[in-house]
Amino acid sequence: QSFLGIIDQIMVGQLGEVAVAGVGIGNRPSFIMLYALFGITTAASIYASQYAGSGEKGGLGKVMQSTFVSGFAVALVFASAGLAAPEALASLFTSDSSVVGAGANFIRITALSYLPLMVTLSCSSMLRSTGYAHVPLFTGMGSVVVNTGLNAVLIFGLFGFPSLGVAGT
Repeated sequence: QSFLGIIDQIMVGQLGEVAVAGVGIGNRPSFIMLYALFGITTAASIYASQYAGSGEKGGLGKVMQSTFVSGFAVALVFASAGLAAPEALASLFTSDSSVVGAGANFIRITALSYLPLMVTLSCSSMLRSTGYAHVPLFTGMGSVVVNTGLNAVLIFGLFGFPSLGVAGT
């Protein structure tokens, strides 16, 4: 996630200061949500490792279910806030109206990814804690490549696509 954010900032950096600040402000709610989800998945991975080590498949299923329910609640709160009041969220971090506008647009777009992100984090945590760390490793590497390519195409309007600017991240 951090590497994807760096790539986004490098590409958006070519669009100007307001775009960079807007993406930075727009990413803050998702980072706060990520910290909450990391807490949930880290705690769950401890239990998942214990159940996997002892061969208790039923316990492993319960851990996954609890992780999804807890993660869904957190992601739903953040997604709802991001869709219902993105300007209010952005204004928590800056008073510059142009940055609030750019940040709010970015929050509105990224809020749609919060629930799928929760599923991805939960599944990758369970896979890592049960001995399948290679699966999230390779899918993560693939997502960086795909995201970088799509960012370039959508931000700058390559190959006949419209230039979406910050909305293309």
